[in-house]
Amino acid sequence: MRLLGRDGMVRGRGIRHAQCKLSDEATASRGFEAAYPARRASHEFIITLKRENRLYHITAMDVAKRLLDYGFHAPTTYFRCWCLNAC
Repeated sequence: MRLLGRDGMVRGRGIRHAQCKLSDEATASRGFEAAYPARRASHEFIITLKRENRLYHITAMDVAKRLLDYGFHAPTTYFRCWCLNAC
């Protein structure tokens, strides 16, 4: 943080917010549902796989593990996924 300084931190925050908004829009355009559609994506966005679980019987962990198989950093999965049938 000291290296970036105040201006660098503000600029970095703006870039992160823009990237998050674009990622959120890209996943929505591919048919994924936002878990909180009214919430503004500031530095993260949350999708739900309830529909995919109902239709294809896959879980969020299945998707996360498959992303790892393809060399992508798996997203954080919400801890309630272990308790519920889908997230």
